[in-house]
This record gives sequence, structure tokens and C-alpha cells, in this order.
Amino acid sequence: MTLSHLIAAANTAHPDYYLRLYFGDVPVGLIHRQAPKTLEKYGFYLVSHALGVQWRDASANCARNSEHLAQITANMRADSYVTGWRDELFALSPSYYHAPQALIERAAMPIFGGCGYGVHINGLVRRKNGLAMWLGQRAPNKPTEPNKWDQIAAGGLPYGISAFNNMQKECREEANIPESLSQTAQSVGMVSYCWQQNNGIRADVLFLYDLFLPADFEPQNTDGEVAHFICVPLEEIPEMLREGDVKTNSALVMLDCCIRHGIITPQMPEYETLCHGLQMRNHWLSRLKNK
Repeated sequence: MTLSHLIAAANTAHPDYYLRLYFGDVPVGLIHRQAPKTLEKYGFYLVSHALGVQWRDASANCARNSEHLAQITANMRADSYVTGWRDELFALSPSYYHAPQALIERAAMPIFGGCGYGVHINGLVRRKNGLAMWLGQRAPNKPTEPNKWDQIAAGGLPYGISAFNNMQKECREEANIPESLSQTAQSVGMVSYCWQQNNGIRADVLFLYDLFLPADFEPQNTDGEVAHFICVPLEEIPEMLREGDVKTNSALVMLDCCIRHGIITPQMPEYETLCHGLQMRNHWLSRLKNK
């Protein structure tokens, strides 16, 4: 597998198949063109909007919208149209910095095409012969991509907690990293992608952190989500990625880390494709058609 295949694997959705979803005149998500009739079965009705489609029953009140959507998504869950229920609320909003128009169950986000935010932490160690990276193997009972390699800690970003605080929470829960260490993590950017799902799209943004850990630190999982950890020289990460055993979006995070730390360089033919491919969401959205 080439490294550019990893970009393609995380960007399988095609903009021709989607319309922007509006609550009033506020863009909050994306709806597959074939979804409206299915959504009507659950009481979610769409009407035309100049730039896409609009939820007929949307109000300007976030709590009211959230309550209405909670009933709709509960019916979807009962019908197995939504699976992998998390009991985590994510925001439907124009961006991370806007007030939410509604809060919905995380597992239902792809149906409405809301931007799901997450935090991923690169656990790095300085060694005499270069950097190494801690990786966690996802537990076999994980609802998404079990047994795949992942960052030392990562997770979705529910509404109501800051990215930094959520990063520290994930570090504590997934790798038993104390706050005295996680507070030294540095924000280093983000990656984005548009990934087709069975019931919609994940048009997500991941906030990235580099966390340099002491050479004698060994992570320990505390929430049952990680089977075990390994520490791999950073220069070996590209070959691991080519083998295809890394979680789909986590592969993008590893590519970004390898680029920033000089493991993947302009001397490699795929370099330009990889750099452009790590920020696909806005480019993808710019290609949407209104009707």
C-alpha cells in the first residue's frame, strides 16, 4: 500500500452525493441526496433551501432542537439505523467556535453530517538514535476498527469540554498519563477528512498534540479500550502505515507527525499529495453543489 492510499481511504465520500443541511439559515451538516425519504420515516422532514436543504422543524432554540432530535435518534437506534451508541453529545453547529444549534448523540452524527471533532495525542520519546512513538492497539470489543493500531490516546470531543481538557482526560483514561505530564502537551495542528459511512458521512476535524514522555514512562490502559502498547522508532512508522494495520483516521495523524518531524520529506514522490491530503474537509465542502 502506498502512503497516499491512506489519504484516499479516509476520504471516500463524494461531494456530488451531498447537500448542505441548514437549521434556519445556519449550516450545520450534510445530508446524502438519497437520505430524505429514509429520514422521513423517523420524523425528520427536509424542505428546500437556496443552498441545500433545511430541517422543516428547526427552531432558534438549541434545547428544543436537541429534545426533538433526541426522540428522532432514539427511534433510529431502536430500528438499528444508528448503531454503536456512545451516550456522548456532539454539537451541530457551523464550526467549533459557533454556538450549537442542537446537541445530538455522537453515533448519529454521520446521518446529519455534522463536523465531529476529536483530539489525538502523539506520545513521543526522545532517544539517542531519534524519536520513538508509543502506539496503542485498540481493544477487540471497540465498536470501530477493533485491533487496529492507534495513538497512545485519542477520543471524540463532546460538547462542553475544551480540547485541552479532553486531551488530558483521554491521556488519563487510555494511558494512565498523569496531568503533570499531559499538561506539557503542545498543540501542533489538525487534520480533516470526509469519510463515507453506511448511514452518512464523517466530515471530521482532529486536533493534534505532541506529548514528549520520559524514557522510563510506560503507558497503562485504565478504561479497557486499549489491548496493549508498543513503542516504535518514528522512522519505522511509514512502513507500519503501508502494512494497513492502523486505524483509518489515526493513520492521517501519524502521517502528519512523520512530516513535521522530518521522517517523510520532499525527497519522497508522495510528499506533496500527502501534505495537501491531510486537510481535505474545506476543499471537499467547496465542491458541494447547491441542488
